[in-house]
Amino acid sequence: MTEKVYCVYDYWDMTIIEGIAEYNNGKYYFKCISSIEDGNNYGWTDMYELTLLDDYIFKLSLENWEYWKMWLKNPVVPHPIEYAKSRKIRTLEEIFTKDNVEKELIEQTEKHYQNELLIEEYLKSTSPTFKAKGIFSGQINGMDTNVEWDNAVASTGSAFEGDLWTCRR
Repeated sequence: MTEKVYCVYDYWDMTIIEGIAEYNNGKYYFKCISSIEDGNNYGWTDMYELTLLDDYIFKLSLENWEYWKMWLKNPVVPHPIEYAKSRKIRTLEEIFTKDNVEKELIEQTEKHYQNELLIEEYLKSTSPTFKAKGIFSGQINGMDTNVEWDNAVASTGSAFEGDLWTCRR
């Protein structure tokens, strides 16, 4: 069954690496399982870890996706990664007083940054629910993307049933 992809956070060489999609009426964060992790040399597979998102984290993820789309269209919008680097060494007050950017735009960027911290913490504390093969169609950038999940295997603790594969967290 074809499922909706809500956003694609990363892709490389025509392989979708991570994002958020539906699976079996739930909203899941998905991340591609790498077969080789040797420095910058990645061998991507078509297998993904799927982590169930609660409604609140899903809502924050969609807000962050809207921010990314805004950044793609408007060069004045602060890049989320650059802003995050800045926030690690500067307070919000310092950014408001020293950067020549509209206060409303900095507030949106700060909201994105705070959302990202909450999402990261959720994903660190929540084990993947499934491992599945992902077959994507449509645009690779997440603007009009669909996925078919195949051979999904449910998780029990840190290992997946019927498989020797162990969740890496």
